[in-house]
Amino acid sequence: MARIILDGRDALRGVVAGGGDPGRGESSTKSQPASSPPATADDIALRLVLLMVNEAARCVEDGVVESPEDADYGMILGTGFAPVRGGPLRFAEHLGVSKVFEELERLAQTEEKFSPCEILKKHARDGTKFYEE
Repeated sequence: MARIILDGRDALRGVVAGGGDPGRGESSTKSQPASSPPATADDIALRLVLLMVNEAARCVEDGVVESPEDADYGMILGTGFAPVRGGPLRFAEHLGVSKVFEELERLAQTEEKFSPCEILKKHARDGTKFYEE
């Protein structure tokens, strides 16, 4: 799988932070960085999935659920996470836990909500997985 590439900025922030409604022709007095392309729909979707992965991992870490299977099953039934993906933790293993961790770390540099939980750090550092194969 190719490297996960995201912009690192919240795509919706550009619409709101400028102070004007883009549809009314108001211009912003704030300068926007020209070197950073806007996030695509795929970037935004991946960010949301990464947040779900992090929260599911945190539930395992904090003992909210007894197992990764419980976290995945709960996310499938409770949030509508695509069953074909096996749940957020199984999906993280498919992408590569270390890649997920690295991307969350990168995103956390600009937004704290992306800070990876300790169990993700441990699995990334040790090369282990949530599921024993």
